[in-house]
Amino acid sequence: MPLLSLSGLLPQTYWVLLAAVCVVVIGVSIFYLLRNRKFHLRFMQTLSQTTDSIAALDRCKIENLESVREAMQSDAYPLLSSFGDKLAQDADRLYQGKWIGDPTPLLQRDHVLTRGEYRSTSSEIPVQILSVSVLASSVFLLFGLSSASDRDVILRLASLPAILGSIATLLLFFQSYRARLGMDRGLTHLAETITEKVPVFRELAGTAALIESFFRYDRQMADSITQLTNTVEELTHSTLADKLAENVRLVLERELTPPMVQATETLGALAGELTRRQEDGMKDLAENFTTSLAASMEEHLSPFYQEISNLTQDLYEANKQTEISLSTMENFKQQSLDIQQGLNYTIEELRQVRSDWQTDLKQSTESLSSLALTSAKLASLQAGSEANLAGEISILRQKIGELQDTLYRVTQGLHMENQHGAEVVHALTDTSQKTLGDMRQLTMLLVDQTDVLSRQNDSLRASLTGLENGLNQSVQNFSTQLLAGVSQTLDSFDEGLAELTERLSNTTAEINDTVGVWVSDIRWSEEYRYA
Repeated sequence: MPLLSLSGLLPQTYWVLLAAVCVVVIGVSIFYLLRNRKFHLRFMQTLSQTTDSIAALDRCKIENLESVREAMQSDAYPLLSSFGDKLAQDADRLYQGKWIGDPTPLLQRDHVLTRGEYRSTSSEIPVQILSVSVLASSVFLLFGLSSASDRDVILRLASLPAILGSIATLLLFFQSYRARLGMDRGLTHLAETITEKVPVFRELAGTAALIESFFRYDRQMADSITQLTNTVEELTHSTLADKLAENVRLVLERELTPPMVQATETLGALAGELTRRQEDGMKDLAENFTTSLAASMEEHLSPFYQEISNLTQDLYEANKQTEISLSTMENFKQQSLDIQQGLNYTIEELRQVRSDWQTDLKQSTESLSSLALTSAKLASLQAGSEANLAGEISILRQKIGELQDTLYRVTQGLHMENQHGAEVVHALTDTSQKTLGDMRQLTMLLVDQTDVLSRQNDSLRASLTGLENGLNQSVQNFSTQLLAGVSQTLDSFDEGLAELTERLSNTTAEINDTVGVWVSDIRWSEEYRYA
């Protein structure tokens, strides 16, 4: 059926998707077939090369294990490389470097292949392709049967992904089956080759080694017993035994017993002398140590006490300087008060001068008024002589004007001086008040600092007293503990020396008993021989 007629049944997208799914199934199948074939050929080639390298080794000996380990090294298959390392580790750890474990259980596909490599030999990938293709066919069937009228065509065409997936699954499954058989044969052949070239521990091999060890030990014991029997017979039935017994008896009676008795007495005297000297030495040591410790502490603490005395003297001088500063501040305060009083007196005098100037100004005004009145009177009296007095009057008026100007300038100057004096007085008053405030703050600060210094001085004196008491108590405790430790050490030494003396006495007694037994045995053997 042509594509145009099919497009009338369903949308064209349906057929495009169906064709795409078929192409994807075919492409994925071809990709996995080629990749698995490449991996299988490469792995079988690696196994073949490794087997040939191991088969070329000479004889079956444990020294070939290192060569096997080197032949198993492969960068492409790290798990196969770790197999040789594990064989070497197990040989050293379990079999004392004489055998290796059975390589067959370790040379399995799941032990030498990674997860991805193992999937190429299993049925996982074919099952996945078959599942996806069947699922795609089911989806296309459902969609096509629900939308098309000609269901026969839909059934034939929608089943293409499932058919292609089934074919790809069969091919991949057959390929993986052949790969499994080939890999298993190659790994089995490799394990057999390793077994031929390196000793493998088995139950019979361990039993044989154990029996061989027993036989070797039995032969050694038999040789030792034979040698011991021959030696005993020679010592019993030959003249060497008689001469040896006689010489031993003479040596014990003449040379060994008197020195041993003398040595025992010497050891007793030496132990007593050692005890006495040890006691005297420990007493002298304790006395010298106590004396040296006291002298050393006095020598090292004297600078400390001197520093404390100097610090106390410095604090005393600081207190004196503080008192002098306070007295100086009081004097400065009194001088400031005197200056303020002088300024007040000066201000009062300036006020008095101002009032005097005002009084003079009033008097000048009154004088001007009198002059004006006099001028008026003169004008009335000298009305007839105006022509003669006109010049004099003009001169007088000019002088009066100059006098008025002068008085005005004087008045303005006095007013400005008065203002300037008031400003100076105000500034002096502010400065005096600020100085008094600063003096009060400085005085309060000095009082606070004096209190702090006093408290610090008291605290320092208390700390010095506590430190002196603590040092005295520490020295006393140290001396007491030192004497107690020395006494305890002397007691322990006396006990140890007594125990040592007792052991020496016991050892001497045992030696005497042993010598007596030897002498008795020798005499009995002589009597038995001559009887």
